[in-house]
Amino acid sequence: MHAWLCENPVGVEALTWKELPTPAPQAGQVLIRIEAASLNFPDLLIVQNKYQ
Repeated sequence: MHAWLCENPVGVEALTWKELPTPAPQAGQVLIRIEAASLNFPDLLIVQNKYQ
């Protein structure tokens, strides 16, 4: 699976696109495939610690 990661929240530069292992669902859980997701302006404000 691919993911945007913010390992050190200091700004937009902290975002990295990584390949991660697909998680295995536990008992009573399901795994849902997401085909598309967005990274919006409010998400970038959160990373910059400027979201109000």
